[in-house]
Amino acid sequence: MKRIAVDAARCCGCGACADACPCGAITLTEDENGFLMPQIAEDKCVDCGVCRTVCQFQKEKETEPGIREVYAVKHNDKAVVLGSSSGGAFSALSDCVLAQGGVIVGAVMEDDFTVRHVFAETAQERDAMRGSKYVQSDTRGVFRKVQERLERGQLVMFVGTQCQAASMRSFLRKDYENLLLVDFLCHGVPGNALFKEHIRAMEKHFGRKIVSYSFRRKNLGWDPEHTESAVLEGRKGYVCSDELQGFTRLFNRSLSLRDGCFNCPYRSQYRFADLTIADFWGIEKITGKADKSGVSLAAAGSERGIEWMKKAAAYASVTEVPVEKALNRFRLTPVKRKDAVDAFRASLKKNGYSAAMHRYTATGTLKSRLRFTMKKIKRMVMDVER
Repeated sequence: MKRIAVDAARCCGCGACADACPCGAITLTEDENGFLMPQIAEDKCVDCGVCRTVCQFQKEKETEPGIREVYAVKHNDKAVVLGSSSGGAFSALSDCVLAQGGVIVGAVMEDDFTVRHVFAETAQERDAMRGSKYVQSDTRGVFRKVQERLERGQLVMFVGTQCQAASMRSFLRKDYENLLLVDFLCHGVPGNALFKEHIRAMEKHFGRKIVSYSFRRKNLGWDPEHTESAVLEGRKGYVCSDELQGFTRLFNRSLSLRDGCFNCPYRSQYRFADLTIADFWGIEKITGKADKSGVSLAAAGSERGIEWMKKAAAYASVTEVPVEKALNRFRLTPVKRKDAVDAFRASLKKNGYSAAMHRYTATGTLKSRLRFTMKKIKRMVMDVER
């Protein structure tokens, strides 16, 4: 029997194969490193090949079409910008979709800190999808449900990583006029299992339960570093400490990513999605002025994407930017797998999360705490001067 994925390096964990299997023979379970991988029940499998047909990750990739237009986007509502990771492009687009009776399909962080794709038909439900989540979202069952909505004629906006968007297009096997496919620039994805270990370690460190978590809080402005914050049980407001930053540091150093990320076929100018959104870092080099509250980059990969950006202008400032000036924001080659990945995983299993994190990021050491405190003070001074 041919397997859908023979090793972790050839799988992105999207779950499209499980949703497509007509026999219910495929389930996604966590492997030894905590990443979702497809498992085939051989007594149910009839070797029909549907799973291999929809597995976009293992298909040979095209080179065209590429990025058609690029925009700098900032939502008109300052509160929306503050609650977003960058400029609120996701909110502007989803505002348009909700106004037309559509549904938004995106990732939320649930009460048990599982990151999962859900459906939102109201602004309140949509708002829970705002903000970056440096964890792979669980999309099990979502592909089939999206297809059911599309077949009923409902407008659907699907938002996910580049591999999830490509998998959605492959799963559907045809173009739907009532689908807006949106992805975002992705460094790679850690698993839910590791994030929950981080939560448990931080609860032990603080001696309190964590009731809410944010990866990209803008209390001191729009910044890619030192923004992990948590709300602790029995305390008001967010806390932001050096120890909390450990998870993002592992992510930024590519130590916590799944193996498929080091073999990612989507880091190119080819767009499977209608629109790609991201932080527009370096926008000041284009506009000549800095923006500390956040600006989104939106890149159209199709005519549909261009049309939806015109609609988004009803809710946000949308400024076209020459494509060549924004190309440096697109990662065109996969993240390099470091030798330290295996060493980190071994340390994690032997010594536990906190010890492995401290060893491979120096988070929690006196030097790290002092550096973190000094950067916080510098950002606070800069904020006052503005």
